[in-house]
Amino acid sequence: MNIQEGNELIAKFMGYVHSKLLGVYVEPFSSVLPRTNFNVSWDDLMPIISKCVNEYPEMDKHHKSLQNIYNGLMCVNIEQAWSAVIEFIKWHNKINQ
Repeated sequence: MNIQEGNELIAKFMGYVHSKLLGVYVEPFSSVLPRTNFNVSWDDLMPIISKCVNEYPEMDKHHKSLQNIYNGLMCVNIEQAWSAVIEFIKWHNKINQ
């Protein structure tokens, strides 16, 4: 999955909708454009990580997807954390079909 596809997957996970007028993903009923540089900005990625971790509080913290997110955070490696978030969202989407 390339960066644009990954960032689109994250935007959808966060409930953003695609604005044909603006050509970007936006939060419904918001006049502020969301920051969607998930692959290069910790400020943009951290709310997504928070949602992943809090989405399934009963989920074992040793689950592979969450463990990979934690590893990316502990290594301060945004590429690793971003990839782990993508992995988590794919898993989330698969079980919620």
